[in-house]
Amino acid sequence: MASNLKDYTGTLDLKGMLVRRATRIHFESILSQLKLEYVNILIRSDLIALLRRISDIDTGHRPSFYRADLVLEAVDTDGITHYVTAEASYTADRRNTNRALRNAEYLQRCTGCPAHAVIASVNNDREVQRLVAIGTIHWYRLTDKDLDTEWQDSFLRPDLPTTQQLH
Repeated sequence: MASNLKDYTGTLDLKGMLVRRATRIHFESILSQLKLEYVNILIRSDLIALLRRISDIDTGHRPSFYRADLVLEAVDTDGITHYVTAEASYTADRRNTNRALRNAEYLQRCTGCPAHAVIASVNNDREVQRLVAIGTIHWYRLTDKDLDTEWQDSFLRPDLPTTQQLH
């Protein structure tokens, strides 16, 4: 049993999980950076329902859209609905950027509302940094502290003791 658990946990991308978790924790800060107010976090069933509205999306891109790291519904100061899709990575690269941009395009096509692509990362490669600089994609900068499991645990479940408190 322990061997199976070790085999299972050894295959997990723990850094990636922590970055995705930090991105979800910071959803309000991401929206604030875009000058938007929170309405809803969309879940898989919401995304499936949205994609049913358009038929010309490559079937290979549908699962990628459903697995987006974070999709938000928000409003601006005039009450206009916006959508935000965020892809999380410790070091963002063009693959992350392309996915966020493609998902934002799908959201815009499905809803007719403005949609914004965001990369949430600690670092960006040069190509991503260039795209951020010219405004093609938004960057929400995470810090190494955001990836601290103690901080994340206490933020997500303040009613539970942290690992340090158990010792």
